[in-house]
Amino acid sequence: MCTWNSGAEIDLGPVKQRAVLAVLLLNANQPVPVATIVDAVWGDEPPGNGPNVVQKHVSGLRRALEPDRQARLPSQLLTLTEAGYAIRVEAGALDVDAFRAQVEQAYQARAAGAMPYAVETLRAALSQWRGTALAGLSGSFFEVERERLTELRMSAIEESVEMELRLGRHVQLVPQLQALVAEYPSRERLRGLLMSALHQSGRVTDSLAVYKDARDQLVDELGIEPGADLRRLHQQIASSPAQSPISPASPMAAQAMAVAAPAPPAPPSGLSWTNRLLSLWLPLVPFLSVGLLAWIPAAYGAARLRSRVHGAIAAVYMLLTGVVLVFSTQGASGLSDFVFSMLFLIGWMGGTAHAVYLRAKLLRLRKSLADPLVAMARQRRHRREGALELLRREPSLARDLRIGRPDLPRQYDDGGLIDVNGVPEHVLTTALGLTIEQARGIVLERERVGGFASVGELAKSGLLQQSELRTLRDVLIVVR
Repeated sequence: MCTWNSGAEIDLGPVKQRAVLAVLLLNANQPVPVATIVDAVWGDEPPGNGPNVVQKHVSGLRRALEPDRQARLPSQLLTLTEAGYAIRVEAGALDVDAFRAQVEQAYQARAAGAMPYAVETLRAALSQWRGTALAGLSGSFFEVERERLTELRMSAIEESVEMELRLGRHVQLVPQLQALVAEYPSRERLRGLLMSALHQSGRVTDSLAVYKDARDQLVDELGIEPGADLRRLHQQIASSPAQSPISPASPMAAQAMAVAAPAPPAPPSGLSWTNRLLSLWLPLVPFLSVGLLAWIPAAYGAARLRSRVHGAIAAVYMLLTGVVLVFSTQGASGLSDFVFSMLFLIGWMGGTAHAVYLRAKLLRLRKSLADPLVAMARQRRHRREGALELLRREPSLARDLRIGRPDLPRQYDDGGLIDVNGVPEHVLTTALGLTIEQARGIVLERERVGGFASVGELAKSGLLQQSELRTLRDVLIVVR
């Protein structure tokens, strides 16, 4: 985080002092309680004299930000009120505000049909980003804010790329999109944009390979299929001639489909040798038991993977074990000897091979669960579920915690929920990827009817298509 004065970078002091400033700037022109600052900066390890430490850092910031102010004169920039400390920031002085203004200008230009100017404006806005947002600041508060700012940037990148695709720049965009997909492999919208760019460049096979890679990753790591938009795009490309224009995944689906990461984390380093050795029991059980216990690893794999297919295979192995035991005790001759041998080999060799396959699949699953991207997606889902349960049981408390209001300062992380009855127009465009017309229509309609009674009314009123609403249903809520 950097602060500038007349072109010169200001020394903001130690890390904790910069963190205090970041909390104040993220809530610019609003008082922030001292307890909120302490919780955001120090988290679970607050100093014993928190208010005094905050006051010390605020004094340091005043000296750094107002070097010419006399010591006895009150600060005009960083003030103390009954509600807490507040920093005064002029409109457009923060980089993120300037970025949002340019993005809004670009969207207005797009709505007016000036697509080249819209792309140029978005590119100019994106060029303002210098490294990772809130770099050097740690803690859950800054992680959430970093994730929100990163999502703002990625949404603008995806909008810019989609506009350039419409301008026919698909060949030039392929290398950029390939790099973005490698950096953010879990963003399905980027995959869709790359598929469209490759398809319009005449590289149909490569385009379909992008979908296969995305599907393999989702199925192997999460056990789910790609989203409806990406599947639909795949079907269109598979059945269309090369270079025919096909729209990529809907921008309204971006937030619901993406697993936004604060920064591209390093991939998991792999599983420990201990885990790999312990998992050797899976193929050893059917091999050493000559197939009689092949049903054990099959049943274990079915339970871990929640797979009915592997459960059915486990049942087949149990049946084979029973048949083999009956044959071995009663004896058999002729054709029955051959049948006995075949059943014995199926249980032994087939069970061992199946266990080897299950072991590899379970190791991939365990490795994926250690991936920071996957962990973040699971964490966001759990937070949303907890926030929704709180909203159902304690609506007044949910309002106090500002669930669904990312535009307001708050301490409760709801996993990215959006209250369509409360958020302003710019949140609907930046956080959900709606067009300016859609966001404006939602705001006007809710003012006219006094607030929506349910999310479904957005479709009934014609404000969103049913397909768009289904995509966003996980993040949209109504707070009354």
